[in-house]
Amino acid sequence: MFENQIARGMAALDAEVPGWRERVRCDALDVQSPYRCVLAQVFGSYGAPAALSFRARHDDSACGFAVDFTMLDRRTRYRLTMGGLATSQMRTELYTRLTDEWRTALLAPAPTRREHALAA
Repeated sequence: MFENQIARGMAALDAEVPGWRERVRCDALDVQSPYRCVLAQVFGSYGAPAALSFRARHDDSACGFAVDFTMLDRRTRYRLTMGGLATSQMRTELYTRLTDEWRTALLAPAPTRREHALAA
């Protein structure tokens, strides 16, 4: 569901923050937390000056650092709303899924420079 956004976020971090992957603890990861999300673990907190500077250059939702309900495809939005989920429940479910997908991406082998060049 969030593969493209996470790939964008990982590519942005790869380009600007060498060694960022080693700073992220998958077991503590919670994308909804300003203290345990990817950016918080990389920069110290979600609101740290370095994180704010990075976020100013990269849209949180487009890079998989946050959920923007409007960015979901129409079918997914319909399924979630017709499933009777309240907004807070929907938000929690989406952040849980985003966190799980970040964990999966982080546990996969890091792309090589050549793969980054091909993806760009």
